[in-house]
Amino acid sequence: MLALFLLVAIGRLVQHAATAFATNLAKRSRLRHYIVMGTSVAFFSLLVVRGCYLAASISSSAPILLKSVAAANTQMQR
Repeated sequence: MLALFLLVAIGRLVQHAATAFATNLAKRSRLRHYIVMGTSVAFFSLLVVRGCYLAASISSSAPILLKSVAAANTQMQR
């Protein structure tokens, strides 16, 4: 799980470095366009994967949390 967050952080650093490199290229350069587009798509994909992982881990732990909340409520009612 931590590796996924580190991978996103490294992706952000790579995106920043690529954007800094692209600023030295001509404004209408195709290489500049492809560098910015490619790094943006890759970083967005990493964010989507991280979001899906978080959603899956939350939904898989929901039954466990509901059981513990139900048990706590029955103990409080006694």
